[in-house]
Amino acid sequence: MPYRGTSDTLRTLLGGEIDFASEASGWAPMVEAGQLRLLAIYTSTRAKRFPKVPTLKEKDLDIVADSPGGLIGPRGMDPGVVRVLAKAFTAAAQDPAHLQFLERVNQPLILLDRSDYRRAMRQTMGEERALLRRLNLAPA
Repeated sequence: MPYRGTSDTLRTLLGGEIDFASEASGWAPMVEAGQLRLLAIYTSTRAKRFPKVPTLKEKDLDIVADSPGGLIGPRGMDPGVVRVLAKAFTAAAQDPAHLQFLERVNQPLILLDRSDYRRAMRQTMGEERALLRRLNLAPA
């Protein structure tokens, strides 16, 4: 059942109106405080913050939802500009403050080169399109 965001979901979960929820990472402080129990995470690897919590794949559910970020620009962009931006983005992604942020939201650092990122995004789009069609939420 969809809710209007993390606050509503956690309120109903803590209030006993629902038995479990699938949420991003707003639950983390409540798990650390012992108010909620984290059953599994969606990422491809276990979260550093919750190393004892298995991934869904470890629970035999073929679901992985990592969050790779990327820079995109117009087709035909100057290759020199692309190289400069890629180098700066890679350095920024590895900055300790960014790595701390990723850990706080339970996400691994995912650095892909241009072709691997394109391949990953095409695969994700295909999988999500197929799922939407299977659920009759998109045209056939």
